[in-house]
Amino acid sequence: NAFSREHGLTGQFIVLYAGNIGLSQGLEHVLTAAEALADHQDILFVFVGDGANRESLVAEARRRQLKNVKFIAFQPRERLPEVLASADISLVSLQCRIGVCSLPSKTYSILASGRPIIACIDECSETWNLVQRAKAGLCIPPENPPALVEAILKIKQDREGQEQMGRNGT
Repeated sequence: NAFSREHGLTGQFIVLYAGNIGLSQGLEHVLTAAEALADHQDILFVFVGDGANRESLVAEARRRQLKNVKFIAFQPRERLPEVLASADISLVSLQCRIGVCSLPSKTYSILASGRPIIACIDECSETWNLVQRAKAGLCIPPENPPALVEAILKIKQDREGQEQMGRNGT
């Protein structure tokens, strides 16, 4: 789509986080997963959005010299379908004990996009249960980079399963 072409996202396996880049999302753990997957040159971690933790996350990615991480500015709401369609996997991430009492609204948009979700969120939370019931992705404990790496590779290596998860969410 146009968003993918504008930002050089075509021809790569995109792991997308789109939304508030705040303190409660625990996105530094996503950077650790990106670092672990640095040898997989076709996997690109894309962060779209803005928030209180964006600048420190950008600085940390730069400090770690992560060439497989890209930051894109906040996009207008009307571009959200294109943003989500650029992903092969979309992430929902909250720090430990924050996801128990909330269901991020982005979860519904991701489900509608037809892309699988990896939910890095507390077990038995509403988001965890929704993703599990829908069979629309994988759920892993928050703040667990090795589990995130494993989930990304599992989905990436099973193209048919990836497509089925995406269909299950719609």
